[in-house]
Amino acid sequence: MEKSLIFKFSNNELTTLFIEELEENLDVDTFSISVKGNTVKITIVSRDRNKVFHAMEVIKETYGKVRGIFSRDREGLYSYPLEILFRNFLNHPFPIDILIEILKKRGYIAYLDQGHLRTNINFYEINELLLRIFKINQSLIEKNIDPSTREKLILQAFLEESEK
Repeated sequence: MEKSLIFKFSNNELTTLFIEELEENLDVDTFSISVKGNTVKITIVSRDRNKVFHAMEVIKETYGKVRGIFSRDREGLYSYPLEILFRNFLNHPFPIDILIEILKKRGYIAYLDQGHLRTNINFYEINELLLRIFKINQSLIEKNIDPSTREKLILQAFLEESEK
């Protein structure tokens, strides 16, 4: 059985993120992705009809997650799935509470809602912040500092920075 889906995106970042997420999450015998500009065509091929329909659901769900990253809701908030935000930081994870606390101290709205970080900071800024937290966390891990002390030191570093 073969099925195709076509999606259009407003920018290259969304297109790239969508493809990366698909390659990580899609589990079918054969699928192909072709890209023209910001249009992505996905073709799924499998002997098992159920696998094709399951793959289509995964693709649609991934599309919804990725689209939500760059658009605000009625409240003016972005919704970032945690698995997308933290995908690049899994080798040295840190608690989401640290990120939320830092965002709140900087005057942003930030809270968890069903596996999503809801906030009014844009995707590029949140990624920069995550990278900085990750680097500090990584250096503290290399110094064999325990997790609760690491959390306090990371928060302290960002609080001191925002006071300047």
